[in-house]
Amino acid sequence: MERLKFNIPELPHNLNTLLDLTEEEIFKTDREVRHLKDQNEALKNEEQRISEDIAENRDELLRLEEVEQLVGRFSSFADGSSLDECKKLFLKLLEEYEAEYKMYGLDALAIPIVLPKIKRYFLEWDPLNPEQIFYGYSMMSGWKELLGDAKGAALFKHFDNNSSTLPAFDYCIWHGWMPNIRKAALEWSPRSNGPVMISLVQKWTQIIPGWILENLLEQVLIPRIREQIDLWDPTTDTVPIESWLLPWHSEMGDRLLPAYASVRQKLAKGLRNWYPGDRSAIECIRPWKDVFSAGILQAFIGMHILPKLEKALQSVDLSSTDHFDRFEIFDWLDFIGGEPIGKVLANSFFPRYYDYLRVQLGSPMLLMQELERIKKDYMNWKNIFPQEILSQQVIMAELKRALVLIGQAQARLTGASIPGMHLRQPVHPPSRLPPPHFSVPPINAPFVQLPPTNFKQLVESTAVTNGIQFFPQRSKFQDGKQVYMFGIHSIYIDGTMLFQYNPPKRQWLPVSLNQLIEMSKG
Repeated sequence: MERLKFNIPELPHNLNTLLDLTEEEIFKTDREVRHLKDQNEALKNEEQRISEDIAENRDELLRLEEVEQLVGRFSSFADGSSLDECKKLFLKLLEEYEAEYKMYGLDALAIPIVLPKIKRYFLEWDPLNPEQIFYGYSMMSGWKELLGDAKGAALFKHFDNNSSTLPAFDYCIWHGWMPNIRKAALEWSPRSNGPVMISLVQKWTQIIPGWILENLLEQVLIPRIREQIDLWDPTTDTVPIESWLLPWHSEMGDRLLPAYASVRQKLAKGLRNWYPGDRSAIECIRPWKDVFSAGILQAFIGMHILPKLEKALQSVDLSSTDHFDRFEIFDWLDFIGGEPIGKVLANSFFPRYYDYLRVQLGSPMLLMQELERIKKDYMNWKNIFPQEILSQQVIMAELKRALVLIGQAQARLTGASIPGMHLRQPVHPPSRLPPPHFSVPPINAPFVQLPPTNFKQLVESTAVTNGIQFFPQRSKFQDGKQVYMFGIHSIYIDGTMLFQYNPPKRQWLPVSLNQLIEMSKG
């Protein structure tokens, strides 16, 4: 009971409060201590960083002082030093102080120091002298390695108003090397001294900047080339233009396209008095075959060559092929292909040839011997056409049309009624002479026993009647026609014409059915 007298509730509460406050104070003090430790550590780190920065700046300041001393040495190079001495100093700057060299654009020092020396160096250079093409090339190659493509810093723009807009090497080439080229170009003749300039451009292209090369070609050389083209006359000039102009093609490329247009105008003027048979036109155009585009070349030939070929074909002697080659019409296949030449033949040769055949075959005095000669002439004409021409649809149609006319004449002479001879012929402009009509008495062929339904059956029935083997050869064709064995002879049938292979001559020749029977029996 006595302890209850000392049970005061406020006392434990006060004690607990004091404990809480003391504990909080301890935590606060601990946090402050740790914060101070962290702050102290940060200050030490900052002190170390600042010390390192000071040391680094001190080193950098020392390097800048060394660079300043080196740069100061350039002032002594202004007059008496050589390019090699300047080069050694630039090389030292680049190798030992590369960061400062690039950061401060020290390559710009070449403009006031090196450029005057480069100008004096090239004063002795004659670009048109074949022995001096490589003059200064090695020296400028070395400066390109040093100056590179770095752009001079604006810090040095007071050296020249434009020095900050160009890399130092470009500036040295433009003001030290290019003036000599421009001066030489005023005296340069592309016609008589082209190889020297081509060799010079090919060599220096490897180091001069692209924009300077473009300026050299576009603004300096091409105007001189255009002047010579304007003076060139293909009818009187003894020096072929391709000998001095085409070597520039690989260097100039499309830059010469306007010049080529002038060349075509000149060539067209020179072709006004040309006539087929004169090889000068082919020899004049051949060098340009791979220079002009295919479309431009075909249009040029179509305008200036094909009309003359058409006119020449209208006067060709149709009785023989002996004089046809002199027109050299097929030599133009290499330039424009078979289709345009085929159209020329279809328009100017075959209408006359068809009329010629109609007159020959319509003669009332026509005999089998004369017909054989006409058939032989037909084969001669066909054989002079290259395969590229024979494969043209228009030529195949014209040859077929002539063959049908010959077949009709053969049918009249033999008296054989051959179905299929009245098939519609290819459409063609009306010929100048009306088709002749002659009444030929029918001659009964003794070896025909049954009326055939087509010419192949006529040949087959004739073979059977005469005891001659007739059968197709497996997988063998000529001009798209099945090849047959007629006895020991290889033949093929084209409409109403028979062609037999002649081994000694190694060619297919027309033959009549009677001749074929006689050869097989003999």
